[in-house]
Amino acid sequence: IIFSKAGGPRPCHAGGLSMALGTEQCAVCGRSAVGTCPLCRKVGYCSRSCQKLDWLEDHATLCDAPKLALNGQQVEGPKDPKEEKSLSQEVELWRLEVERLWVELRDEESLDHLSELQPLLTDAEQLRKQGQVSCWLVPRSELQLGQQAILVTAPHSMALLRDGQAPHLKEGHTAEIAYGIAKHLDCSCLTWSFPERRRTELLWRLSKRINEQRGEEGQLGQLLDPRNRDPNFLATGELHQNTWFQQMTRALEHIQSHDQLNPWTSTFIEDMERNHGNGRKLETLHIDVHGCQDPPTTPSHLTIGLGAMCFHAVDLGNTDAFKDAVFFGEALYQEFYRVLTKAHVSYRLRPADALLVRVAAPGPGEDECPRFSGAWRGTDRHTQSQQAVTFVGFSHSVQLELSKALRALLVADRTLLKGFAGALHSAWLQSKARKSKVAYRNGKDGLTGINGINGLFNGDEAGSTKSEDEDEEGFSRY
Repeated sequence: IIFSKAGGPRPCHAGGLSMALGTEQCAVCGRSAVGTCPLCRKVGYCSRSCQKLDWLEDHATLCDAPKLALNGQQVEGPKDPKEEKSLSQEVELWRLEVERLWVELRDEESLDHLSELQPLLTDAEQLRKQGQVSCWLVPRSELQLGQQAILVTAPHSMALLRDGQAPHLKEGHTAEIAYGIAKHLDCSCLTWSFPERRRTELLWRLSKRINEQRGEEGQLGQLLDPRNRDPNFLATGELHQNTWFQQMTRALEHIQSHDQLNPWTSTFIEDMERNHGNGRKLETLHIDVHGCQDPPTTPSHLTIGLGAMCFHAVDLGNTDAFKDAVFFGEALYQEFYRVLTKAHVSYRLRPADALLVRVAAPGPGEDECPRFSGAWRGTDRHTQSQQAVTFVGFSHSVQLELSKALRALLVADRTLLKGFAGALHSAWLQSKARKSKVAYRNGKDGLTGINGINGLFNGDEAGSTKSEDEDEEGFSRY
């Protein structure tokens, strides 16, 4: 037993073994035991290696755990088949299924995975036995708060469950890229914690292994934690109960509180209210980092999705907000293209003739979502970008879809990642500066009205007649 900072005792785990005070000696070597069999809780072991050795030789057949139960009680499903299981019931049944793997899987690699997985499950179990049922709802995400009014998210850094669909696969390196952007911009970052990502990876591998052993082509990811659902596919009714959404709200509250403590900002707001009769909305930016396959499977190595901002402006009937989204997309395109071409990224990406950067967003009057635009339409589901601008309250939100090759480059090249983050910041500053000018000039801006907007969404600059096919540089904006 060791003691927590709060002063109370908590169980100590070693090598994936469940701690038991009544077991004193290791059943294999006779040394002091630090844990027990995670099934029967009766046989003690000093290490993971002794536990594996005893399991392979005798304990697998002698284990006194005919009924796998938690806290001495078998968990029953709902008596009515039509009755929807509660989250706590789903979690209990899932934990039983994971513990049964000790009986079914006998190969050394699977036992290694189970031994590593055990400590990640036992902490929550101990809290539950102490009566803290709310531990099932403890967020497994990690929010790091920064100074700038920016939040970077990476929801698909591990495999996740989606209602009525196959699990969403992991998008590699997205968490590392999100961390890097947040570090260079000194802003907040929301990702799944490293222990949770590791736990999910182990559960995914065990899912594949159990399907192979049973000779079934079952759905991959059937062992994934039912609490970990895709934050990029949430229904309206569940948003405020979802822990990831709550973390996004907390990040914005931190930004707003930091903004109120800024004396220059407070003076600026007072001047705006005095001169224009209304205050200005705090400009905040949400960046959602995603991964996609390499071209030609996907249209480009980098897709800038602005569907959430555009559709939000359309739903509000706000023409100025739509123009802001268009200008922001143009600025992002120019900055990203400059950084990536300056770093000679095209020579390191394959295929070399693939489109480097594009912007995905609906045009005026369009109600269809272009691929990778960062928005769902005609459904009650909402992407991270839509949640940010529609429900949380961010003024700007962009979804970045990065090809596998580009993600690998950004992780390997710190200078390139720094420039990538700088491009985001520069485009955002340009967008904020434009909105300030519009506010002081009573809505007059540099765009040429709706015709200029249509020109941008056809891949041209305002006033240009060059089509995407005629662009000798081989890139597209929209």
